[in-house]
Amino acid sequence: MFTSAGLREPNALVWAGLVSIGLLTAITSRAEGHLFAGLWVSVLAFALPVTLFSLPRLGDPPCPPDHPPLTQLYSCVFPGYAALLGLALVLVGLGLVGAAFDLRALLARAGRPAN
Repeated sequence: MFTSAGLREPNALVWAGLVSIGLLTAITSRAEGHLFAGLWVSVLAFALPVTLFSLPRLGDPPCPPDHPPLTQLYSCVFPGYAALLGLALVLVGLGLVGAAFDLRALLARAGRPAN
């Protein structure tokens, strides 16, 4: 988990999200018939929410050690926040490229005459 104190061990909600992303990958890969077919779906399932959550707080300062409680008057972000946002943006880009390749393959398959 990403907390104001830095990276912490995941709780049950985080584990449920990771399991859901893994199942999403497995289901999509099985439906398409090749291993990496659903990888872009899972990458976007992780990276898009992280990006949307991170962008509004980009200007907040990093939390110092032993910071006061987070309130409406005082807010900060965990150390390494900008790096996580950068990684999420790269992953969104890669996910969109994967989606474009899958869409192109689907359109090429749809344009072929049936045997």
